[in-house]
Amino acid sequence: MTPYTHSNVARAIVNSMIIGKLNEPSETLEGHISHSYNINSTTKVFTFTIMGDARYQAPASTNVDTIGKHYLIRSLADPKVRRHYTVSQCMRQETYQEYLSLIKQFRDGSRGSFRFNEQVLAENQRKGEFIFTAKNYNIVGGLSRVFHT
Repeated sequence: MTPYTHSNVARAIVNSMIIGKLNEPSETLEGHISHSYNINSTTKVFTFTIMGDARYQAPASTNVDTIGKHYLIRSLADPKVRRHYTVSQCMRQETYQEYLSLIKQFRDGSRGSFRFNEQVLAENQRKGEFIFTAKNYNIVGGLSRVFHT
């Protein structure tokens, strides 16, 4: 797979949206896609399982500290092939279904307040796993296309 270089126009658009930059050291973890499911015909949710020492623990999906955090996923064969994916623990299938259930109960009037199932939350923070969502842009050589095949 060859790296994809974004246009200068795309880079200018992204640069115009930057409101700050944090330079924190990051840890490199190796893993594999252990599970996936379709959201629609072009988008999938992937569970990425860390190989080896599973010290990593995903943040809770209800924690506002996760807003804007992302993963940099890159090819081991070619480090130039890389993409950012936003933290999306709330898209774990069980968690997403819990959100839908709560919304339905609220709409039906059968529930006056939201109380998230604590067991689902605990499962959402399974050590050694994180969730990312990727749309398949179906570009030859694109990283998202590799995930979807």
